[in-house]
This record gives sequence, C-alpha cells and structure tokens, in this order.
Amino acid sequence: MNLDALASFPVIRTERLVLRALDPADADAVFAIFGDDDVTRFYDRTTMKSRDEAIELLALLESATQSERESAGRSHEKWTA
Repeated sequence: MNLDALASFPVIRTERLVLRALDPADADAVFAIFGDDDVTRFYDRTTMKSRDEAIELLALLESATQSERESAGRSHEKWTA
C-alpha cells in the first residue's frame, strides 16, 4: 500500500473544474453554501448562522481527515510488520 497517496488530497484539474481539498480560506464559500436554507434542507444539518460555523466545520473535516490518515498508517504497519 502506498501511503504517500494519503499524505495530501489529490488535485484533479479539467478544463472547467478543479477538485481539491477544502482549506480554511474556503470559509466564506462554505458559509455562503451552508448558510442558505434552500441548500441545507437537503442535508442533515441546520443552516449556518455565522462564518464561525463554517470555520468549525472545516476544522472538523481536517481533523477527521488527519485521523483517517493516521489510522491507515497504523493498519499498514500492523499488516506489514
């Protein structure tokens, strides 16, 4: 298993689209999306009321991603030892 792939989120580029990991600088965009009742009615979450909620969500997602990376590393070490 190549754990280098877990070190960073891949960036995928096409002519019209760039897919990349979320970044703390995306807080305004995340708030614009999840602060809209028309969007959040399709999600299992309440509508955001402040940018701070977007910052908290981004931090939570980063923490979860880091935990997944660490878990994958431990699993790899266990099975290759």
